[in-house]
Amino acid sequence: MISEFEKLSGTYHNQNGYLLPDLIVPESPRVDKWGRRYLHYLKTKSVRGIRR
Repeated sequence: MISEFEKLSGTYHNQNGYLLPDLIVPESPRVDKWGRRYLHYLKTKSVRGIRR
């Protein structure tokens, strides 16, 4: 039986007796000044009354 991953031209490699899929992680986009400020805001402000 062929997996969906193989149908999409995916390949596997053997590591310690396990077949693991060969995955490529895409580069993450750069976060600009406003993105960093928003992330800081999310980390410091309360969410639904729960303080972090």
